[in-house]
Amino acid sequence: MKKRFFSLMLALAMVIALVPAALAEGTSLPDVEDGKITLTQDVTLSSAYTVAEDSTVVIDLAGFTLSSTSGDTIINNGTLTIQDSSAKQTGTILGNNTKSSALLNNGTAVIEGGTFSKNNNSDSNDYYVITNHGTLTINGGTISSASSHSSCVENGWYSVSAANGKSTTLTINGGTITSDAFIAVKNDELGTLNVKGGTITGADQAIQNWNKAEVSGGTMNGPVYTWSYGNETSGSSGDLTISGTAVINGDVAAVQNGSDATVPAKVAISGGTVTGSVFAGY
Repeated sequence: MKKRFFSLMLALAMVIALVPAALAEGTSLPDVEDGKITLTQDVTLSSAYTVAEDSTVVIDLAGFTLSSTSGDTIINNGTLTIQDSSAKQTGTILGNNTKSSALLNNGTAVIEGGTFSKNNNSDSNDYYVITNHGTLTINGGTISSASSHSSCVENGWYSVSAANGKSTTLTINGGTITSDAFIAVKNDELGTLNVKGGTITGADQAIQNWNKAEVSGGTMNGPVYTWSYGNETSGSSGDLTISGTAVINGDVAAVQNGSDATVPAKVAISGGTVTGSVFAGY
């Protein structure tokens, strides 16, 4: 009886020892190996993971979730590629915090895969899921927001003064960007937007352009509006070009925002398909 009891207790101890390992959550990212960080478990950081200006890093989510309890989840000042090698594509970068993003890009970044989202969309302090203040290329992945206050993806700056003369470029070749209650992609001041593929869906606007945008491919579900309140050198020229195989399931409009704009918002259509109306707004 004693021998049997000892065997049962030993087996139970082994099970208990294994459970925490299976459910463990890390607080730091694995070391970089050959230029790549591969997640092996969910990770919750205490502050943003920052890629230094002179560094090149690949992050493979590998089906796990990366988040932070303070500020942005990832700040890229160097060269960054984000991918998800998992078969079910369940890798996620979550932005938990107000006035912060899942990814703040100040350098050069490429998104090949992964899911990007925020979970604080209940108040007016929520923020963009992805903020691009550098050069960003989206080839795949899923970016989503339920916010009714902030756009899902911002390219550019809220004001020219905040940019310190730095322009930004966002190229979308694939992936899915969805805003359930607001704007999916906001091309802000000093921003250049190139849409060549992917699916962009916005309840309010699929794309809101304040500077220079060229849409030559992909599917936009929702209105595509271009706005101007400045001039050609102010970073808010409101130029929109639609061409190629682009499909816009919604209205297209050029909107003059304010009487002090010296250059009107402009829409040039040389191809693509627009299922809604095309008009000028004031």
